[in-house]
Amino acid sequence: MKRKLKYILLALCVSFALLPKAVYATVSPTVELSLSDNNGNYDESYQGQYGTIQYLALDGQTWKALNDGTAISNSKYLIPATETNGIRTVKIKVTQPAGKTNTIYLQQNGETTDNKLTSGTETTLTNYGRLTIKELKDFELSLTNNNSVYDASYKSTYGTIEYSTDNKATWNDLSAAVYDQQGQKYKIPAEENAGKCTVSVKVTQAASNKGTISNGNTPLTSGTAYDFENYASISFTTGQTNIPVPSNAILLNISDNLGNYLTYDQAHSQTDPMGNPGIGMTLAYSYDNVNWLDFGNFASDSDITEANPVNDQNMTEYTYAFSNHDTVYLKVTSMNTGKMQSKALEGKTSDDGVYSYAGDVILNKVYTLNKKNSSYDLTYTNGTFSIIWSYTSSDASLKVTNGTVNVVSINNAAQTEVKPDENGVYMIRAKEDDEVVIQMIPNYGYQYLGGGFNDDDNLKSDTAVSTFTFKMPSRNLHLHALFQKVDNTVTNTSKKVASGDIAIADTEITSGNVDLSVADITLDATQISNFETAATSYDISSYLNISLDQVINKGTTDAAWTNQLKELKNPATVTLKLDEGVNGNEIVIVHEKHDGTFEIIPTTYDAAAQTISFTTTSFSNYAIASRTVDDTYKAPDTAVRDHTGAWMFGLLASVSFAGYMFGLRRKFSTK
Repeated sequence: MKRKLKYILLALCVSFALLPKAVYATVSPTVELSLSDNNGNYDESYQGQYGTIQYLALDGQTWKALNDGTAISNSKYLIPATETNGIRTVKIKVTQPAGKTNTIYLQQNGETTDNKLTSGTETTLTNYGRLTIKELKDFELSLTNNNSVYDASYKSTYGTIEYSTDNKATWNDLSAAVYDQQGQKYKIPAEENAGKCTVSVKVTQAASNKGTISNGNTPLTSGTAYDFENYASISFTTGQTNIPVPSNAILLNISDNLGNYLTYDQAHSQTDPMGNPGIGMTLAYSYDNVNWLDFGNFASDSDITEANPVNDQNMTEYTYAFSNHDTVYLKVTSMNTGKMQSKALEGKTSDDGVYSYAGDVILNKVYTLNKKNSSYDLTYTNGTFSIIWSYTSSDASLKVTNGTVNVVSINNAAQTEVKPDENGVYMIRAKEDDEVVIQMIPNYGYQYLGGGFNDDDNLKSDTAVSTFTFKMPSRNLHLHALFQKVDNTVTNTSKKVASGDIAIADTEITSGNVDLSVADITLDATQISNFETAATSYDISSYLNISLDQVINKGTTDAAWTNQLKELKNPATVTLKLDEGVNGNEIVIVHEKHDGTFEIIPTTYDAAAQTISFTTTSFSNYAIASRTVDDTYKAPDTAVRDHTGAWMFGLLASVSFAGYMFGLRRKFSTK
């Protein structure tokens, strides 16, 4: 009996050994690589702009293009990798196009810092990573207080400026940077940090300058390093000690055509703070009308005081006081442009003792000054009037916020870029009745809905977008524009749609807002047939025309410039609240593209709110379609498994029986 049992057990073991093993699908480990700087697939356009991306599995021999991997989204790829020990590792290589100066970064496995890669160099990638290719930007530094190049004269007057691009390890003088033709802007090659160009800037003030260093409205401490991103503006405000006007002296004031008091150096300059031709005036003075002295050397004359009291309007009134003399002789020897006028050089007075207007000052004519404690004046004029504005001033009458002002032309003559002065004030000049064309450009999400000159809403819109034209009056103007925050709008006339909404990328348009238009449309039989064919198994419930316009108001809410946006650079999200629900639980959008082809766009459907949301980059004819999908869970088909089990059972029984018979035979043969 034991032998019998022995042979039966042997037969069972053989049977189990012959049973088919359970087969499990072996999933090859993969490496995930995402492209964080691009919305589209890795294709020819991507390669032409950024470069080619290749990968090599560690057990492979041939480099393959990234798109040989499996795309799991527009910007994510799964790369087949080695299966050794279950480690997911590949090599990647990014080769940039010729002439490109982009910077390549790789961040993997949740690292918080980006590692800079070299074009064409192999790099090991494990598990998952994010590949970013960024355009290298230059850091821009502008000098707003001076029109000259940063040179020895600038340094001796204001101070030295140094910059560092390696986290303050080394410092370079600003003169090593590249500047533009005006000499006020400097381009500093800088390392990128999270897509932003960052450098450290350190300004050390000259010993003779007792003014204030600032970046915009932010004061800077001399000799202290500051980090700036993308751009900075360094300005010096010359310090004053408020020297009072001496008594019993002959006084002289110099002013420009805006009524601003000038130092003699400013009046003598060949250029103004905006880079335009300056007054270029040269004065000579004498105490005896025989020996003449250059007024530029007044600082060496102990009898001349450059007083600078501050008036009630917080303006410094530069006054030159001649002490210890009863008479001073003065003459204007040269002018760069325009002319000087005076109310008092010849001492004409009215009955009430007030000096009367004396008219134009004649070059090289000698004028006698002999009235003490009264100001003789020199006022510059060139027949022009000014328009000024500022982005930083606290004065609402010349404040521009959330937008930009550009001067297009004066009397059809194109204008160059206007530069701010040391106080951040922009200025242009024009003659009476000159035709001036300006642009009032709102930022994205803002509109110009009021403003103008000297608190009057007197700007008239032109045909070109954001453009206004006016005639220059015979007075100086303050330009103000407070661009207002305005939301995107939806114009809905459809009976199928109750309301709508749209969200676009912040970088899609640079100015104004967008208006989404939704309307019912009637199609002919051919168009309907084309839509139904494209819809396949979906049933169409409504046809809509959905369009998008960029809107920029013309200074009021009643009129605007519009620009139809048929194609977007970035996907926009459209949400429609339907007037009635739809049949089915799967809703899609059938879109007829501008080239006549169709696409089916998936939606997010909220049955309770009756809203559908979808993304698109194109606006034209759409159809809402739906179907019912049975999403009830079904158990896997077991027919093959059961059949195999029966076959196995038969095999087991046969082998067992054979073993049993073999045991009986041995039993009888031993007897």
